[in-house]
Amino acid sequence: MQAPDHCDEIIHLIDHVLGDLSAGHDASPPAGVRTLAGEPVVETHVGADSRIVCRPCGGLDWIGAVSLRHALHDSLRPGVDIIIDLSRVDFIDAVGMSALVGSVRRVRAVGGEAQICNVTSRVRHRMELVGVYRLLTDSSARNGNDVA
Repeated sequence: MQAPDHCDEIIHLIDHVLGDLSAGHDASPPAGVRTLAGEPVVETHVGADSRIVCRPCGGLDWIGAVSLRHALHDSLRPGVDIIIDLSRVDFIDAVGMSALVGSVRRVRAVGGEAQICNVTSRVRHRMELVGVYRLLTDSSARNGNDVA
């Protein structure tokens, strides 16, 4: 089965965003983009088993991606186990997928385990179109070297 034509465009955009971020470009949201006052974009808590659970809310776009990166950066330490719960994410774009891939890679690079869970059907469909879902959930990619 061949991927739809628009998948190549999405993959190109993800590659472009990943390249910009690795080159040190600013990943801040565009001017004028605001969050809802008092409402967290990413909830973070430590579970009973010491794993850190990050739960982005709303769209995983510019705002959600920056918030997710900051939340994970603040929690990152050698051997940390992180769960990214996507149950409250109703939309994901190329920037959000880039944030997920980069976050999982960073956690795995310091010897931790990162996994995504509770992906809504709409978000899962978009992630499957570009192959990101398989990369983030495939157990053979757990060493971090094979992810994206």
